Amino acid sequence: MDGCAFFSYSLDLPPEAWTRLRLHTYHFTGDNYQMYLWHPPASLCGVWAKLVQDLPEALRLGEPRGGIGFVHDGRLISHDIVRFQRVIRTLHHQGVLPRLSHSAHRDRWR
Repeated sequence: MDGCAFFSYSLDLPPEAWTRLRLHTYHFTGDNYQMYLWHPPASLCGVWAKLVQDLPEALRLGEPRGGIGFVHDGRLISHDIVRFQRVIRTLHHQGVLPRLSHSAHRDRWR
């Protein structure tokens, strides 16, 4: 049986349930919201702060409204965000993002 079949019930959720869906995405990402209720934020937020210290504001990530994480620097910082922030940092420092933004093909990504 396809593992996605176990989550097919989510297609029938009422609209108000979708506003809290991020609380249940740990099945996919391993990032459980309960950690943010009982653990101190300093370590995770410190990692994020180091990752963004030399990045432009536009490249600093945070969870969207309704997301999970610790409030830091006006954003919600989660383990998922730190993981994605590492990727954005690497792409920026390797010059990939600037090349994409000036690419003749950038309209394909919109």
